[in-house]
Amino acid sequence: MSDLANQLATETGVTGEQAHQGLGALLSFLKEQLGDETFQKLEAAIPGAASMLSNFQAAQGTSQGGLFETVAALAGKLFGGKAEGGAELLSSLSKLGFQPGQIEAFLPKALEFLKNHLPAELIERVMASLPGLAKLTGSGTE
Repeated sequence: MSDLANQLATETGVTGEQAHQGLGALLSFLKEQLGDETFQKLEAAIPGAASMLSNFQAAQGTSQGGLFETVAALAGKLFGGKAEGGAELLSSLSKLGFQPGQIEAFLPKALEFLKNHLPAELIERVMASLPGLAKLTGSGTE
């Protein structure tokens, strides 16, 4: 898993630890947004998903906050009308120390990673459930 985190860090300008925890934040968001059955399939298909999720949950006790307005604006930009759930994900990433530009670079790359590890049928279900994520990856309907 550290290879993936290092690759994401290199491509997005975050640290390896941020990349690992950022993937955990994305998985936590997906867990809340998707049904149990869909998320269990997703988790089983992602190498190290349980570790990323537990590391993220452990980090939730620490907060750097202070960027809520920026995060809310970024959520509106990235997720459009479905910004409520997206704002929660972006808030989690900002608490992990991500800057707005890093979030914009990180999320599409992290979603690419998910697409590379999930069966097409599962990707379709995830994207149908979360149109804001589809928009980020360019796979949503126009």
